[in-house]
Amino acid sequence: MYRRILLALDREGLAERALPVVIALARRSLAEVVVVSVRDAETGLGPAGATAEATSAVVARLESEGVRACAEVMSTHARSVASVIVEAARRLHADLVALGSRGRGDLAGLLLGSVGHRAAAGLDCQVLLVRGGDSDTGSPPLTTLLFAIDDSGEAAGALETAGRLAREHEAAVVVVHALEQNAVDRHGYAAAFDEGRALLDGAAEQLGGSGLTVDTELLLFPGPVAPRLAAAADDWDADLVVLGSRRPSELGGLLLGSVAHDLVRRTPRPVLLAERPRAGAVRPPDTGPPGRGQRPSPGPVCSSWNRAGGS
Repeated sequence: MYRRILLALDREGLAERALPVVIALARRSLAEVVVVSVRDAETGLGPAGATAEATSAVVARLESEGVRACAEVMSTHARSVASVIVEAARRLHADLVALGSRGRGDLAGLLLGSVGHRAAAGLDCQVLLVRGGDSDTGSPPLTTLLFAIDDSGEAAGALETAGRLAREHEAAVVVVHALEQNAVDRHGYAAAFDEGRALLDGAAEQLGGSGLTVDTELLLFPGPVAPRLAAAADDWDADLVVLGSRRPSELGGLLLGSVAHDLVRRTPRPVLLAERPRAGAVRPPDTGPPGRGQRPSPGPVCSSWNRAGGS
């Protein structure tokens, strides 16, 4: 499913929390991982957790797990870290960008500290957000995916992402829909309930038709959507939560519409934002890793298993 994954290190070492799921995704897809750290262009020094030495250590960890990896150290040149990450992802044709998050949900977190969410707003590819916390203890397989569906235009692409991941990892899928107050206000409780069940049944039929094990749950009131999704992920012991995301780039959109931002601060479980649909874009077919059919590729970046350094 993935050809190239970009793992963006950060000054606090939060992104290392994403290593277990990055390893699981890369190994199954035979993807290469480019580990990126960003230097301060004026001082030439990388902040703690994002130095060339730390980057090389992450590359070594990936290689020890059988993942082809290399490193790049880049400079900000008076630009934001988020913009450098976005530029690197586009240049490298990354299918997935993995980022750490402080998990701050307040205004200061959005304005000052949320590099991950600002980078996500500028990316069209899939984005993996993982809240910083305790060090990982290994790279367990992905056995249960929780997919949150709604009636937005992004849901179809997210459903496809969840299905492809589940098939690749032979994982079960739990499809959930959080009943929202605005839907009840517009249509009444009974109609909103029925529409929610219809969304779940349609997703289950589509996923089940491809041979996957599927469960569904309608998440009822009370409370905002994100806490209910976090609780459902705990109840089902999900290894990964998959969301569709509008990824609004403006501040107002981040403050008002980012369920993903709220969810990441509430759960230590990895949250995957599905690819953002682009008008007129045609997605190339994915026929599996080499040896099971032709697979278009942007070309290798990690030409050597032991390459570490940067450009």
